Amino acid sequence: SDRGVIFLGDSVIGNFTDSLSVPGVVAALSNAAVFNCGYGGNSASMHPECPTALPGISEALVTGNLSLLPEDTQVYSGISSYLSNPPKDKKLCVVIYYGLNDYFAGYQVSSEEDPYDIATYTGAIRTAVAALRTGLPDPQIILCTPNYCRQFEYGTEPHGGYILEDYANAVIALSEELETDLLDTYHGFGIDKENWSGFITDQVHPNAAFRYLIGESLTGLIR
Repeated sequence: SDRGVIFLGDSVIGNFTDSLSVPGVVAALSNAAVFNCGYGGNSASMHPECPTALPGISEALVTGNLSLLPEDTQVYSGISSYLSNPPKDKKLCVVIYYGLNDYFAGYQVSSEEDPYDIATYTGAIRTAVAALRTGLPDPQIILCTPNYCRQFEYGTEPHGGYILEDYANAVIALSEELETDLLDTYHGFGIDKENWSGFITDQVHPNAAFRYLIGESLTGLIR
C-alpha cells in the first residue's frame, strides 16, 4: 500500500490494539501503515478535566512535542511510532473519531461567537483539522461521527442540553463545511433500539463485528 493512516480518537480507537481493532482491520484489508493514536476517556473538546484533548494531540503530532502526553498511553505510543518511523513517500490519511465522551460530559457542541473555540466539540475538530492540514503533507481527513450507543437511554438523555445525535449531526455538517470525507457510524449501519446488542458491547463500545464493519468502511474511503 502507498498509504499511511493515523487514527485519532477516544476509547473506540485507543482501547483496542489487536487485529480486530479498527486500525488493525484497516491494516489487514489495505496493507497500509497504520498508527493508533487513540486515547481512552478523551474528548475532542478541551477542558480542565480533559487538558490533552484533540487539539493538543493534533498539535503534538505535527510539532513532535509529546511533553503533554502521558507516556503510558496509547496516544503517546502511537505518535512516537509515527514520529520515529514516518511513512515516507506515502499519502497520509488521518481518521478522527470522537464524540461519545463529549456527549457523556455534556460539552457544548458549537459556538456562534467563535467557531474555533476548543472548549466546544466542533471548534476542537475545526482547530485540529486546520493544524493537521498545516503541519502534514496534504493529508486526507476522514471525520467519523460518534457511534450509536445504549447508554443514557440510547443517547437520548440530554447532557448539557445535547443528545448524542446532536454531536453526530454536527460532524456530518462539519465534514461538508471543511470538505473532508465522512463515515457516519451513528446513522449508517442501521443500529437501533432493537438490534444494538449485535453491534455494541458494554452499551458503548463497538464489538469486534462492528469494529470490522467500521474498518472495512474506512478502507473504502481511504484514497
